[in-house]
Amino acid sequence: MKIYIMRKFRTAIAIVSALTLTGYVLTLSGCDDGPSTPRLYSEADSIALCEIMAEAPEYYEYVYKWDPKKIHTLPKGWKISWDMAEDGKLHITEFSASFSPTIYYTDCRIKGRVSESFNKLTHLRSFAIDGKSWEGEMPADFGSDMKLQKFSVTNTSLVSLACKMMMRDIELFTVEKNPDLVALPDSITTLSQNVKKLISVRICSNKSLVGEIPYITPCLMIGHVVWIMNNGYTTVNEDKLGYDYVPYQLTGNKISMTLSEKILNDPARLVKAYFQLIPQDGTTIINMPSETEIRRIQQGLQ
Repeated sequence: MKIYIMRKFRTAIAIVSALTLTGYVLTLSGCDDGPSTPRLYSEADSIALCEIMAEAPEYYEYVYKWDPKKIHTLPKGWKISWDMAEDGKLHITEFSASFSPTIYYTDCRIKGRVSESFNKLTHLRSFAIDGKSWEGEMPADFGSDMKLQKFSVTNTSLVSLACKMMMRDIELFTVEKNPDLVALPDSITTLSQNVKKLISVRICSNKSLVGEIPYITPCLMIGHVVWIMNNGYTTVNEDKLGYDYVPYQLTGNKISMTLSEKILNDPARLVKAYFQLIPQDGTTIINMPSETEIRRIQQGLQ
């Protein structure tokens, strides 16, 4: 039954995509079978949206009630924004899709993945997905031809975000509570280097992210924060510690290390390193002074 439903769903998408190419227009949220007037919405973006819907997770309830005549309706929890571009057509600039567990402990979700068709949304500025139904990996070329400003992947079952996403325009970057995630975007260490706006970076509670913490240079401006907390990271590049202000947080990981004399003999750097690192989850910074001693050193610096 489940296979039949999905086949019916995909067939409906294919039919509507074909109709779009032969003179039908797409509405604000997807597709419509009405006759074409002057096309305002990008045909390429509209067809890509249909393809994204076909591969994304869906609720059984939504699929059971599927009606090709109502294909313009979006799944519950989806939000799509269209904005006018230089070509005189409306393009998708914001995509948000949340698939949270249903109530009464009933798992009514069909698994899905992030479609390769996202790469066709070249005007996309904001991307956000949420929910355990999202599985697999981010497409390798995702974001390579976009000027993304907001990126959020939370509570998913994705195992990898490794992709060629451009980081130069990112203002908000959130990767949080993805227990199976083992890889971040390829250029993650360049995040925020060229940004002149306020920026928030949250890489938190992803227990399968291990190895060395990626160093993301915080901008020295009010409102800029970098939180890489409560993951499974075990090491950190000591040369990067203690040089940035306190909102660069690395607490709650699994880092175990011995501080070098360079840090121990530099009071200002030592204080910053303490508040960046302490506490860790079940491990320790072997020769880190106590909080009482750090407070004493901190007072001496004022």
